[in-house]
Amino acid sequence: MKADFDGYLIGEMQKQRVPVTNIAADPEKGCDPEKSFYTLTGTQDAEGKSFSARSVFGLRVHYRNEIQAAVKLIRNSDSAIVWAGDSDRGEMKKVAEHIVNQMLKQRPVWVPSPVNR
Repeated sequence: MKADFDGYLIGEMQKQRVPVTNIAADPEKGCDPEKSFYTLTGTQDAEGKSFSARSVFGLRVHYRNEIQAAVKLIRNSDSAIVWAGDSDRGEMKKVAEHIVNQMLKQRPVWVPSPVNR
């Protein structure tokens, strides 16, 4: 994904203990369907800069880059989209956190088990 957004997603997945093993894709060949059950793909678009100005004793201006992202989880065996999520405008870390929270709430649909492999 652009701007290393996948790094934020992987970090958040590990932080929240999502029950999956992440496998890195080969930069040239892409994902190997023989090594994984699912492929996580997505897009993220820059939404511009925003700022917050708040302080009790004075003005502190904080500029931040905001993005919007959408992610989908594709089952490699039949190319079915088993889960999709998106997030509104925010910083990369917050957007990744929001997407992983959605993923965990809907986990029974996509978690690997002997029945749905």
